[in-house]
Amino acid sequence: MSQLSQLVSLIANATKLVETHANATNTDLSLDSLEPPSDTFYTPVVEEAIRIIEGACNQLCAIVANPSHTVVNKAFAHFEPACIRVVASLRIPDLLFDKPQGLHASDIVKHVSSQQGIAVDQGKLARVMRLLATKHCFREVENDVFANNRLSIQLLSYAGLADSALHITDELAKAASVLTETLTDSEMGLSYSPNKTPFNKSTGYPGTIFEYYEGLNTETGRVQGLRFHRSMPGWSRAVGATCVATRYPWEKLPPGSIINDVGGGIGVIAMQLYKVHPHLQYVLQDRPPVIATAELEYWPSHAPEAIRDSKIQFKAVDFFSEPLVRGYVYYMKGVIHDWADEDALKISSNVKAVMKPTSRILVHDYVLQHTTRKNVNSVLKIAPEPLLPNYGAGRIKVYNLDLNMMCVMNSLERYQEDFASLGEKAGLKILQIYECGDANLVEYVLQAAVPFTNGGGV
Repeated sequence: MSQLSQLVSLIANATKLVETHANATNTDLSLDSLEPPSDTFYTPVVEEAIRIIEGACNQLCAIVANPSHTVVNKAFAHFEPACIRVVASLRIPDLLFDKPQGLHASDIVKHVSSQQGIAVDQGKLARVMRLLATKHCFREVENDVFANNRLSIQLLSYAGLADSALHITDELAKAASVLTETLTDSEMGLSYSPNKTPFNKSTGYPGTIFEYYEGLNTETGRVQGLRFHRSMPGWSRAVGATCVATRYPWEKLPPGSIINDVGGGIGVIAMQLYKVHPHLQYVLQDRPPVIATAELEYWPSHAPEAIRDSKIQFKAVDFFSEPLVRGYVYYMKGVIHDWADEDALKISSNVKAVMKPTSRILVHDYVLQHTTRKNVNSVLKIAPEPLLPNYGAGRIKVYNLDLNMMCVMNSLERYQEDFASLGEKAGLKILQIYECGDANLVEYVLQAAVPFTNGGGV
């Protein structure tokens, strides 16, 4: 069978699996649908099928299309996020929310003018929206008349993902735009300092992006920082992070066991865990300004009963040097990937210093896979041939995130062997790696670790 036929077969079989699951769960997979599938629709089997579909379709197009055509389209790819930023900034999905028949571009700009005091040319806006509609984000009902669809509805201003989209297409896109200049800079190019990055070059800000988001000597940074924290619930849903509540055996932990969410931001995941596993106790630890927002704003608004019932503690910490609250599981989502190896080792070692033999570290990050099948030694699933072993476009998000971490913190996403090496240097070993949406849960234990069933809660 030729490679083309193999790819078509993979697409057909994976599509049939998704279609069968959709029929069994009464899920509408139409582009015109405004009701997204529930989180429970995306089981591990369905996630695997979707990766295969995305990877195989992309690989098939790369093979059959004129290569110069494909490369030119890749070089032009920056216009799509630029257009997403336009419609998210102007809150156009909100304007179209209750208008299934759509709105003409002339009416859209009138609403933008009356509601936001911004004058936008209707012809230019229609061209922006047409590019997005051509990529299946929005639906053009008739000439210059646009309506929401399955993708654009995700950009509603109050749904969370709009803030993520703006975060990505604003400061992150600007940082990426000077990647070449930073890599070839005689000082910055060879540095792994978190304040010698493309982000620093694009903004001129001398500190780290975390200091920038705290508003240290920058009002723009403070405003963008608020947006970044608002984006976390939508981002977590987009990458399937909320499945952490079901993909790890929390139910086996003794009642009252302390889950320490280290570097947990305002506590989006801690709150998800609390709602599914109320038999556990939770501690949220992060930088003082972040903890203040969590304790005084986010949790009182979204889970006041957790505060009332003393199910959650808020403790500011410098997780490089200050002792952490002792716990049963030290959960770190998107923490280790924020730092290059030297600083990541400091964090891991600081956590290890307060661990008991029963304790676990659960690193919720993205485990990269190589694009070659030579010397593959990984517990992660390998894509079927002729796909790239890392699923190609089916997992491109994690490689985008790897470059993103380079651009904003001089840090990285890691391979399985990198996690093993980091743990070994900190006196830890990997017990297991779980799949969790687009990401993974890397479970570390001490060398003399005790199983859940043998230990009591902390």
